Amino acid sequence: MAYNGFANQELCEFGCVSRVSKNLQLFSCFKMDPAKKSDFTTGFKIRFPEWNITGTIGTNGKATSMYKRQMEMFEAAFQGGIDFSDSKKPISFGLGLSFGGGGM
Repeated sequence: MAYNGFANQELCEFGCVSRVSKNLQLFSCFKMDPAKKSDFTTGFKIRFPEWNITGTIGTNGKATSMYKRQMEMFEAAFQGGIDFSDSKKPISFGLGLSFGGGGM
């Protein structure tokens, strides 16, 4: 029996980020793990001075979205997700609040 400290290491990973406009970024990432299982994820990020929205969808059937809004001394974040590959799984969502002037 042996311990491998790099068990979660990816065999290969390729990514691309494109800045379409001042406020819009598109990105994609392809990963392959040591068992030759692959995953492709693509998404977008829209940024404005006080808020941003990020959305992703992957070949594993999962889609996520996040809305963040920064107001003076706190930040509010709403996250949602759905697994299209398993219709029995419920839609997940969450709300987070951060205080103390954290940046985006």
